[in-house]
Amino acid sequence: MRRAITLWGVAAVVLLAAGCGGGGGRLSKSQYEQKLKAEGAELSSAFKGTDLAHPNDLKQLASRIDTLQGKLNKAADDIDALEPPQEAKADNTEIAAALHSFADQFGKLKQAARDGDTQKIQQLQQELGGSQAVKDAQSATNDLVQKGYDIGKLGQ
Repeated sequence: MRRAITLWGVAAVVLLAAGCGGGGGRLSKSQYEQKLKAEGAELSSAFKGTDLAHPNDLKQLASRIDTLQGKLNKAADDIDALEPPQEAKADNTEIAAALHSFADQFGKLKQAARDGDTQKIQQLQQELGGSQAVKDAQSATNDLVQKGYDIGKLGQ
């Protein structure tokens, strides 16, 4: 159970990587790295406030998941708007798609919490930890690191 939650947290942070929207043309490597680091740090702190391992108040958990789902959707939209360096373009697209998938999965978690279904919450956590979105996100961030990008918390 703890492993699934750890994978879930890492993957979600990884997916929330790319940050603020574009609008100024293709980003330099340095600019892109800064956006990844900033978004990763912000999302990492957002996830720290949500304990899926030991939910005491499911209504409060549903509210926190709702907030996280909103941040996932916003980050996905922001990533879609970025114009990363050419060599990072495919990874950026993969991260955005995985983020949208995570937002959908969080919607299911939120509904399970609203329904008071702790068994369903645990099942969804396990599914999330082994999901294709997690694998895609890990692959994309690993590829960025191999290409020499310093993406901060996202690459850990």
